[in-house]
Parts: sequence; structure tokens; C-alpha cells
Amino acid sequence: MNAEFDAKYIEKYGVSPDEMGAFHSQSYDSVMLIAAAIASVASVDDSGNLIIDREALITAIRSVDAFDGLTGTIRCDSIGECGAGGVQIYQVTDGAFVQVYGFGME
Repeated sequence: MNAEFDAKYIEKYGVSPDEMGAFHSQSYDSVMLIAAAIASVASVDDSGNLIIDREALITAIRSVDAFDGLTGTIRCDSIGECGAGGVQIYQVTDGAFVQVYGFGME
């Protein structure tokens, strides 16, 4: 999934997302998870106003059990801590991020 994202990113922007920073996958996953939670609870009232109930959004995020992200399958707990359970350690070598250790994103 990450390779597909990288290819689309390069096609659109002409640069690898890795060149923009080491945490592009986590950032993308965070935004997409929040957007999906908003879409699941949002409604439009009779006047055309977008309504997002705060408690419903909190509940939606805390109940995420299997969100497929670039970093893996994301789960959130009862206090809203979310993650895919992987860890990657990078070293900058000759100006490039090189993974020196990691698990959960093979």
C-alpha cells in the first residue's frame, strides 16, 4: 500500500514523499482516519449547516478497530490512542533517510 501511495505522490508532485519528511505515512494515516470518522458521524441540518457532534466523533475515533492505513492496520483504544503497532528507526546517510531497524511495516 505504501509503494502505491509513493508512486501516486511522485506522479502528482514530482518528488518522493520521503524527500519531504520521514513521517508522511503517519501523517496521511492520521488525516484519513479522522476524515473517515467525521464522515461517519457528520450530518447536514435543515438549513444546510454541517453538524459534527463532538461526542459522536470522539466515540467514532475511539472505536476504530481495523483502519487500513499506509502504516498498517490501525486500532484506537478507549482514550483515543491510535496506531498500527510498528516502529521504524531511520538514519540520515548522505542526505537520505535510510531505515536501520523496524518492524510492523515490512
